[in-house]
Amino acid sequence: MVDAAKNRMHWEFTYIFFLTVLITTLAGIVRELPHAIAIAGFTAALAANIWIWKKRISRTVIYLHNGLNIVCALFLAHMLSAYVFVSESAIIGAALGVVVMDVFSFTKRGRFTLNAKLIGQNNTAARLSICLPVPGKRGLIPLIGVGDLVYYSMLTMVALKSDSEFALLFAVLPILGGQLLNIAVIFAVKDKKGFKGFPATLMPGLLFIAFYITGIPA
Repeated sequence: MVDAAKNRMHWEFTYIFFLTVLITTLAGIVRELPHAIAIAGFTAALAANIWIWKKRISRTVIYLHNGLNIVCALFLAHMLSAYVFVSESAIIGAALGVVVMDVFSFTKRGRFTLNAKLIGQNNTAARLSICLPVPGKRGLIPLIGVGDLVYYSMLTMVALKSDSEFALLFAVLPILGGQLLNIAVIFAVKDKKGFKGFPATLMPGLLFIAFYITGIPA
């Protein structure tokens, strides 16, 4: 029984890591698109997502949400990195602000935040996440939220704006390395009393901020 649970968790973490690889790779491609295409793509994908939301939840509907969530995340990150988070203070402030809010939503005091409420609603969480079949579990399992995808995409695009020879490393290492650290921490504390989850932005965000402050992408 314990071995089966560990196997399921290994599958989940493998999916999470490779979904993170996928979103950072796609972010590197999407950032080259003209802003007009990003705006049009986001508008179309968001409209389609809203229309599909009206459909009764099913495996097909969830898979459609999966694809549209990725598209929405990429194009929204494109617009944010192009129009909003353009200064150093805005970038660091946004990266840190998201981490703080994400961590707070996992605390007892933060259980009434929008993020915590959405996580607590199974159908909503499924529609706003990437859900995949996990061996040993029934149905499709939410693995990574659309908000996390936006965050990872935005940080990747911001890092790749730099002309530094380290730009590619800076775009990849904080996100993927941070995700691995997230997984390691979860493995270490998953059996602790009261453990209900872990903020996915924490380690990638802190590593990104550390890299940015040290001037690596400059």
